[in-house]
Amino acid sequence: LLTGVLLSDAVFTYNGYSGDLQETARRNVAYLSVAMKLLQPDFTIPEFVHSEVESELQKIEAHAGFSDSSILVKSSSTRACLSFSPMPK
Repeated sequence: LLTGVLLSDAVFTYNGYSGDLQETARRNVAYLSVAMKLLQPDFTIPEFVHSEVESELQKIEAHAGFSDSSILVKSSSTRACLSFSPMPK
């Protein structure tokens, strides 16, 4: 599955960086782990994102409507990453 390939890459990135890049990779791992767990119920969630993934899965299973995600919280570092432009202005 493409999701598995993306997840492996995100874990590799998480393990290879620190600071804001590692935090962004951790959120990617959590997000993709939710997808993998839904696609493959026997998938083992990485320990460093286990609580967040389980929280998201419980929200999905509850069918209680929309709620904020603990994975997709926008912090100041996330906003900085989103506003980054590799091209000069």
